[in-house]
Amino acid sequence: MQWDANATGCDLQRETTVLEELQPHKNLKELTIDNYYGEVFPNWLGKHSFTNMLSLHVHNCINYSSLPSLGQLGSLKRLSIMNIHRVQRVGVESYGNTVSSLFKPFTFLESLSFRQMLDWEEWDSLEVELPSLKELSITECPKSKKNLPRQLPKLTKFEIYGCRQLVCCLPMAPSICKLRLWGYEDVVVRSAGSLISLPTLNVREVCKIPVELGKLHSLVKLQVRKCPNLKEIPTILHKLTSLKYLDIKECDSLLD
Repeated sequence: MQWDANATGCDLQRETTVLEELQPHKNLKELTIDNYYGEVFPNWLGKHSFTNMLSLHVHNCINYSSLPSLGQLGSLKRLSIMNIHRVQRVGVESYGNTVSSLFKPFTFLESLSFRQMLDWEEWDSLEVELPSLKELSITECPKSKKNLPRQLPKLTKFEIYGCRQLVCCLPMAPSICKLRLWGYEDVVVRSAGSLISLPTLNVREVCKIPVELGKLHSLVKLQVRKCPNLKEIPTILHKLTSLKYLDIKECDSLLD
């Protein structure tokens, strides 16, 4: 479902009514909502009756201020949320049925992406388990400050950049294969040292390489790029006995 991105003078109530009436068949497997200008999600989105939905993309819906109960989509494997500026918090109301202790939201979710959420500040991620998540991407969310999931046992790829206010530790991810960190405070980069099985690390726009990264004995590939304030490469790199590929670019202060 895609609306005209250049439309002007939209009747918000009419937009809401139209989308509400466009309720698809319960066997729908993939849904995209793009450039919708209504202020609320349709009541049917997030209902547990859509048990066959595998993929959901909600993009460029600039008037939304909250997310629906997406955790009710019991078979969902891929979820992408992009350019929903007014959402400030992603909390338990987005997970679904919080009354029953037997209910587990996002049990089969494998890929989760948040992008260009300009007002998003807080994620109550400690309240939800993501046991099947393999890929997590959080990009260009400049006000995001705290809370990432504590444990992601099956996570293999994690990219996080454009979230310069974020101050928290990275999740425990024993299956991680690739990590991208761009422009973060010390606490975030230092916590990467706990991912001892990590083989590939891409770091950008940091001021220093913390000594904690010396614990990454499985690291094979390290990329350090666009760090104009980085003045030295610490001796801890000598401890990275598995390192085979080191790529340092656009770190001008190192030339001094």
